[in-house]
Amino acid sequence: MAKATQIAKYALVGLLTVFALIIGIDATRTAIMGGASNPSDEQDFYEVMDIYEQPPLSTNGKVASNVDRNYMFNPEMGEIATIYVKDGQTVQKGDLLFDYDNKNSQVLDQIQDLEEEQTQLYNERLRLIRDRKQMTGQEYNYAGYPITGEVYGKGAVNTDGAGVSSDQAPTTTPDGKPLNPSIPSTGDAAIDEVNMKIKEVEKKLIRARRDQKAAVKADYAGIVYVNQDALNNPTMPLVRLVTQNLVINAKVSEYDYHALEVESKVHIYVKATDQNVEGKISAIDQLPESSAPTTGGTTFQASSDVPGGSGGGATDYSNPTTYGFQVIPNDPIHIGFSVSLEIPVKGFEVPETAVVMEGEENYVYLYQDGKAKKVKVTLEKQGLNQIVTKGLKAGDRIIVDPHDLKSGDTVKVQEPVDESGANPDDQLK
Repeated sequence: MAKATQIAKYALVGLLTVFALIIGIDATRTAIMGGASNPSDEQDFYEVMDIYEQPPLSTNGKVASNVDRNYMFNPEMGEIATIYVKDGQTVQKGDLLFDYDNKNSQVLDQIQDLEEEQTQLYNERLRLIRDRKQMTGQEYNYAGYPITGEVYGKGAVNTDGAGVSSDQAPTTTPDGKPLNPSIPSTGDAAIDEVNMKIKEVEKKLIRARRDQKAAVKADYAGIVYVNQDALNNPTMPLVRLVTQNLVINAKVSEYDYHALEVESKVHIYVKATDQNVEGKISAIDQLPESSAPTTGGTTFQASSDVPGGSGGGATDYSNPTTYGFQVIPNDPIHIGFSVSLEIPVKGFEVPETAVVMEGEENYVYLYQDGKAKKVKVTLEKQGLNQIVTKGLKAGDRIIVDPHDLKSGDTVKVQEPVDESGANPDDQLK
């Protein structure tokens, strides 16, 4: 009996011990996990992000003349008669550069025939004027216009006989052909017809003489460079005209094309002279550059006869497409110098989680003085990035993921991770 009682006592003590152990383990686990399992405490902390200006777009370029025009010797126009400019001379638009002397027999024969026809018409007009003078008793000038008196009694003409005021003046030649309205009538149809023929011959004669001694003039103001070795060589520029307006030719890839904007400011660094110059974008190509290989340098010409399109051969689609653009520097830079360009990129890049959309409007939450402040922003897609173009400024701090926040709420924030290795627990505020 006593032995049975002792066994029961030991069993009861064992059960109590096990129960106590279970309670202790549960309490320890609760103490260890503590507040970490409270979701409401975890949501009290928000990550913030500092707003910085985007780094500038960097690329390289080369200085060139805005217009670089070559004037070649054309043997079909004859031989070079005279070069009127010197190497390095400044010229204005329309200044004579050089002319030709065309000794082609066909051109000379044409001029001779026209001169003979002109002489015959002059003599014919003189005969008609003499006949009219005998018939009317009036005086006439060399072209058959009355010098004094009235014509057909319809008003006086001026002393040089520059036309007839009569509404009865003939409108057709004796053979019925209409008279040229740009030539005033003399009052005599036969003389009017001869005057019209003389004017046409004079036009043809001017053209023929121009072909015989064709003149080449400057299309733009600038500086000319003369190559005497090309005097009779049609494959080399005889005169090169370079304008004093400079441009910088550069290019960017398709991924940076969005950052280009006409009139945008550009910082220019001239490597050869260690010079810093400001400028602005003046033109942006709408079409990509050809991916075909090129030989030699590129010549920018004023003419529009440069063929477009890509060259032959296989196209490498793995390389990014490039687009050209031009920059006008504010200060002179030597033509041909290489430069580095920095183009400011507008707007501020923000993560998509920071943007809250309400209807058609977009908002972000600033972190100011321990509180959340909702501000309206304007978004723009630039390449692959989402950019705020209005509503933020450099130095602002935004909440990265403002879940369920309202403007004016007091918030605890977690600062951006310090890459120096500081304890993240020290950054909780």
